[in-house]
Amino acid sequence: MLILVGNHKKVVTSQRLLCCNMNKQMIDYLRLKVEQCIGRKMESPKDFKQLNALLPQNEHLSISTLKRLWKYVPSEHVPREETLSILARLCGYNDWADFCIKNTKAFDSDFLNGVVETKEITVGGEIMLEWLPDRRCRIRKLSDNRWIVTEAKNCKLQVNDTFSAAWFAVGEPLYALGVERNGQLLSNYIAGKRNGLTVVSVITS
Repeated sequence: MLILVGNHKKVVTSQRLLCCNMNKQMIDYLRLKVEQCIGRKMESPKDFKQLNALLPQNEHLSISTLKRLWKYVPSEHVPREETLSILARLCGYNDWADFCIKNTKAFDSDFLNGVVETKEITVGGEIMLEWLPDRRCRIRKLSDNRWIVTEAKNCKLQVNDTFSAAWFAVGEPLYALGVERNGQLLSNYIAGKRNGLTVVSVITS
């Protein structure tokens, strides 16, 4: 699409128009990405304080702004593009437009409907995760967002490793935060970085 800017023509992609329209689904997805990146659901004042502390000093967002964006407090406020860009940069994107362009495909197959949030799984519940090439990991919920590996194949995670994760979804990487092994804190681990998880299966008895 062409838009006239003064005497010049500017090419605007359909993806960028999506960003300009502040697509509600994309904003919902940004919230999920932020929660996944920091390994925490935004469910209490403490959570918003923690998120606020993770933002760079030159990109400060108030706690009240964050609460409005997550609808923790009633508000009809429409977020500014710069607010969304700050949160997108926290997740490794250049800005809000970059986030939209790189995640548009997520909505071609109703991706958001396939998200498994850890709060939906009871303690003791298990999930099977698979990703390319021929990687597999079975995990059991310990408490809140903490999981323990009960089976591992061809991956760096090992049986009895524990880690935190807020949600899982096909097409998205597994962000295993705070991996612990034999009582030692290792680091964060990303599985399926290129193609994302291929299987997210909740195991039922």
